[in-house]
Amino acid sequence: MKKIIVPTDFSKESANATAYAMRLAESLQMHVELVHLLNANTYVSYVRAYVPVYTPEMEYPRVQEDIHIAESRMNQFITSINESTPSHHAVDDYTIEYGFVNDFLKNRSHNQDVAYIVMGQRQNKDWLEKLFSSSHDTLWEEVEVPIWVIPDSAHYSPIKNTLYLTDYEDQDFEVLSKLVRLVAPFQSQIQVLHVSESSDDEALEQRKQFTHGLMERPDLKPIVEDLHVIVSEHVAQSVTDYVRIHNADLVVCYKTSKNLLQRFLDKFVYEDVIDDVSNKVAVPILIFNQKSS
Repeated sequence: MKKIIVPTDFSKESANATAYAMRLAESLQMHVELVHLLNANTYVSYVRAYVPVYTPEMEYPRVQEDIHIAESRMNQFITSINESTPSHHAVDDYTIEYGFVNDFLKNRSHNQDVAYIVMGQRQNKDWLEKLFSSSHDTLWEEVEVPIWVIPDSAHYSPIKNTLYLTDYEDQDFEVLSKLVRLVAPFQSQIQVLHVSESSDDEALEQRKQFTHGLMERPDLKPIVEDLHVIVSEHVAQSVTDYVRIHNADLVVCYKTSKNLLQRFLDKFVYEDVIDDVSNKVAVPILIFNQKSS
């Protein structure tokens, strides 16, 4: 059975993401595994400060104590989630170890039994948090499975209206094919949206080529009727307004890999779309990348 991995720090954001993952797993006939990573930096600092001559044997008592505390918190967390979430699939599988969340998820995503990663997101982050929140940005590009981002006020509901955001990438066709299969059990309608700053000849030609690409694939041909374009310089606000008006249950996007300079230059444009959607309409976002598409 395929797994949905949910990293947790026992916060309300991760509790909400876990509850969402449980309901999603039930619908998709999958299994939820919780992951809690003990802070590797904390342990390294401890060893360097208090252990002049380090040996592996010195590690054992501290590690065992930390794991014991984490297991106690995990069991309390699981009990609370199982009691409060209406699902026939109770969570009982978890992993606790020292390490870094991003590294663990990147490595774990290589496994064939992992289908998705589900992560909670705190809403209403300020601009400083956005600027320095690069860990998720690199994670989205490097894991080999799609990531679900669940705002802390989002609640699970059957996915009836799915919105796919496109910038007319070639990879969109493969992602859309996977999306069609994913939402098939929900009988969800898929709408495709492109936000363009202009409606000049180049923009019209791009739409024409993209439409042609959809028409060439039998599984995507029905989507052509639900391809929409908004001409606006305010990408994030346009997407948010569209999500609200059309009652989207899920927003899906494809994230390309970019170098550091490109990532910095378009960081606010891209993340503003995600933050705007999650903050203002509290809709889950599913992110594909080159490795997961």
